[in-house]
Amino acid sequence: TITVIRGVIAKVHQSHNGTAELNEAKTLLQLGRGLITIGKTRFGTIISSAESVQRNLPAIRRVVQHENYSFGDEIDCCFQELSGGRPTKVAADFVTGLGRLVDIGKPALKALTFLEANEASPGDVYVFWHASLQAMRHVLTDPGQDIPLHVRDEIIGILNHRHDQIFGEGNLSDSADLYLSGAYLHP
Repeated sequence: TITVIRGVIAKVHQSHNGTAELNEAKTLLQLGRGLITIGKTRFGTIISSAESVQRNLPAIRRVVQHENYSFGDEIDCCFQELSGGRPTKVAADFVTGLGRLVDIGKPALKALTFLEANEASPGDVYVFWHASLQAMRHVLTDPGQDIPLHVRDEIIGILNHRHDQIFGEGNLSDSADLYLSGAYLHP
């Protein structure tokens, strides 16, 4: 999914024709903002880029279906529809994966946004970390998401490892008491 996101964004930004076709489709479909590139801060911009692709799916589909521009066969197949307007299996799987990526990553992205504020305190780090963990676990365990068990377990394992690294016995745990104290003492 991330490979397709990167491919779409790279192709559009490297081609005047691709940019023009996407902009024309966005105008016809009355869509707002365009695609957001994946930047140096990676995690946050990957989720923002995924949201931008999700938001622009109708325009990207229109470009691919009208064969005005090609993103390459591996990418085009993720946006194709059958004659009845239903997406192909590959396209449906991509859209599902894209939605899952956004749903799982959005709580952490929101927390990062708040924590970049000048007024953020160590207590805020503690509260937002735990709030985003809970929100991600909620998404991961939601039966409606239908996330494969091995994927869910791997993501939860990563989250648990990071939590232990910061608040447990990990190499970043020296400041764990600071975060907890900050949360307790902050008005």
